[in-house]
Amino acid sequence: MKKTNLSFYLTIILINILVTTSCIIPEDDDEEKTLSGTAHSLSVTLNQADQIIDVGESCMITAAAEDSENHDVTFTWSVNGEVTGAKTSSVEFSSEEEGSYNISVTVECEKASASADVTITVEQILEFSKTAAWIAGTDIENATYEAVSVSGSTILLGTQFKGVVYSTDGGSSWNVLNNATDGLSNDQVNCTAVNPAATDTWYFGTDSGFSIYDSSTPVMTTYEAGVIIYDIKISGGKIYMATDSGVAVSDTTTISFVYYNSSDGLPSVNINKIHLDGSAIYAATDSGFAYTDVGNLTSWTTKDETDYSGSAAVQAVYADGADFAVWNDPYISVSSDSGANWSTFLSGVGGALTGYAIHDGRLYSVRYGAHLFVSDDNGLNWDEITLPDAPYWFGYNSNGVFSDGSELYIVHNGGLLTGTVD
Repeated sequence: MKKTNLSFYLTIILINILVTTSCIIPEDDDEEKTLSGTAHSLSVTLNQADQIIDVGESCMITAAAEDSENHDVTFTWSVNGEVTGAKTSSVEFSSEEEGSYNISVTVECEKASASADVTITVEQILEFSKTAAWIAGTDIENATYEAVSVSGSTILLGTQFKGVVYSTDGGSSWNVLNNATDGLSNDQVNCTAVNPAATDTWYFGTDSGFSIYDSSTPVMTTYEAGVIIYDIKISGGKIYMATDSGVAVSDTTTISFVYYNSSDGLPSVNINKIHLDGSAIYAATDSGFAYTDVGNLTSWTTKDETDYSGSAAVQAVYADGADFAVWNDPYISVSSDSGANWSTFLSGVGGALTGYAIHDGRLYSVRYGAHLFVSDDNGLNWDEITLPDAPYWFGYNSNGVFSDGSELYIVHNGGLLTGTVD
């Protein structure tokens, strides 16, 4: 696993890689043999140390030759043993392919030769470029933020005990929905969502029920009183919810939830997060994860800690065909064969790994603290990026990171951060 850091910038450190060869000038038989020979030396130094550069980034490597008798010298450069054809004292190196490259130079004169080399590692170095930051107490409600969802210019933020903070103009202005003034089911808001087929309809999962808000009316309606709702997904005209009473499913038009739990084959009634992959549904539970087809919610295939590393409780699960990724503090475990074999990544990194967002095959995951992890291969390898705006702490909830396709939205204990990863 490779890790890169936003704050890392390449510093060229000048070192001398000194390789000296010597030869002995033969004695002239016609001269008096008072000396055994005269030493001649040729050396070459490079101005670069072993280093890491970004894909497409270039670096200039310069060789300096010293010949004790001032002979003319020639330079021959090679990359991983293949001669490049360059005959100058400097070469510019770059690569569009990740990997390790040995850059070597051989200097020759009429009496001797000398060589030096350096290793350049090419990696995709990712950086988070901040677009905007809204800070609690100044731009938005003074609260700790746990959930975010975005649709067009609508941003919905779930908070700890302060209700929903929302914007309909891309963050230029903010408003609040809560229990006392708007009838929100509870002010502890664990998840938010927008109906993709009717974007004026917003969904909120709380510590005591499910609320639907029609922002065009505006009217708030609450359902499922007393049920803790951790996650909401909408697909195919249906609402799928992760709750403390199982997986709850309803049509978006006629709200009437049916619950599926341990009696239907789920390993636990406490469902932490839901993932949809085509017609397949995945449920992260307190006792592993389970999956089935959305048309067969009474029969589930289960996986637990005997299959992958870490605790039984799974905060989130992701699937793309046969590729699985499981978040179970403090691990991310991945499988590329539908769970037959597993590898574990990101163990021992500190705070809990909480949730993910996905766009165009790229996974984003936030660790409690100020760290963003990015994977371009369904979790097999991860890059780590330190997020800006510390002292704020990220990763309070598995719904705290969201991608709308162009921007990444990450909530923290002081507000909301948006940006892109390049």
